[in-house]
Amino acid sequence: MCMKSWFSKNWLFVAVSLVIVLAVAVFTRCYLYAALPGEMERLVEPVHSILEDIGSATDEINASLDEVKEEQAAIKNELDSLKSDLDSARSEIVDIQEEIAVLEAAPPTIIREVVQASTPAASKPSVPAKPESEAPGVSQSKPEAKSEAPAPASTRGYSSTAEAEILRLTNQMRKDAGLGELTVDAKLSALARERAVEITELYSHTRPNGTTVSDLGYGENLVYRRSVSSAFTSWVESPSHLKNIMLSGVKRIGIGAYKADDGMIYFTQVFAY
Repeated sequence: MCMKSWFSKNWLFVAVSLVIVLAVAVFTRCYLYAALPGEMERLVEPVHSILEDIGSATDEINASLDEVKEEQAAIKNELDSLKSDLDSARSEIVDIQEEIAVLEAAPPTIIREVVQASTPAASKPSVPAKPESEAPGVSQSKPEAKSEAPAPASTRGYSSTAEAEILRLTNQMRKDAGLGELTVDAKLSALARERAVEITELYSHTRPNGTTVSDLGYGENLVYRRSVSSAFTSWVESPSHLKNIMLSGVKRIGIGAYKADDGMIYFTQVFAY
């Protein structure tokens, strides 16, 4: 009852108050709609700046990582090159050690002759002596003729049997490794035999005239031993010599085996594509 009395007396005040509240609400809403986008931009702008900085930093980090990767690749290549040089140096050291061992085992006198057998000197025909007359009752003994001991036959010369065995062992090893067999080349064989004789005097890949077989584009293996098996084993146990034997591109070969008077055999292999 009291409330109705109060509303009836103050209805105008209430109505004006409601209008004011609604006006304030409308104004506030309009203000917020108008001011909010700008405020949001002001708040988001630092975030965008931070994200851009992070992006720039990420790009710099990626660029640095790429540089580090490139440097690592360059270092790896250098290490591979150094490793390859080290392997080559080790192979050369092995070759030098082998040559030193061979030179230490070399016979004191090395013969250079190429002739397979010496021609025996012609002997003069013996002229029978006239019998001397003996005095009756006197017995005179005739002096016995001295017979000279025949000179020992020379054993030096090329050994076709040894050359054939070297060829067989070489092709057998290549065949076991799945490589093609080598064909004997007459020109290379002549060169190999010539080199076999040369190394009886100068055991080196450098020839007496200062040239090398490699100057002709060929590969070469040298060794001297008293048997084919020990010679071939020496090549197989040497990485550089074994490499020549097992080259996949090699098609032709020449082999020389020259036996000196002391029984030492000088072996050579000449390889060509």
